[in-house]
Amino acid sequence: TIATENLHCFSKKAVHKAEEGILGYETVTAKGKELQANYIVVRLISKLINTMAEQVLDRFKGYIRRTENQDMVKAGHITRTAEGLHSMDAEHTILNSKCSTKIDGEKILMG
Repeated sequence: TIATENLHCFSKKAVHKAEEGILGYETVTAKGKELQANYIVVRLISKLINTMAEQVLDRFKGYIRRTENQDMVKAGHITRTAEGLHSMDAEHTILNSKCSTKIDGEKILMG
């Protein structure tokens, strides 16, 4: 048992091993170069999770969605903007509009 106002531990290598561990802190700050964690179950209960994960954001920049059977989207409005080519390739394509359909371009090629 250790009871003290302040506890400072400095070492080149520290190993803590126990059957069970309980930590209770008001605030935790962890700094380092690399974190490795290997757990079977992780439970996190939080009101807010704030992360800056550069690799996750980089993966969404080149996002590809693939659906094996059927892909359905229901929305109030959908807007898609492509700075280059917008391509649709299908065996059959159906476009239904209740009011109007606008196709606008310098060249419209059909057939």
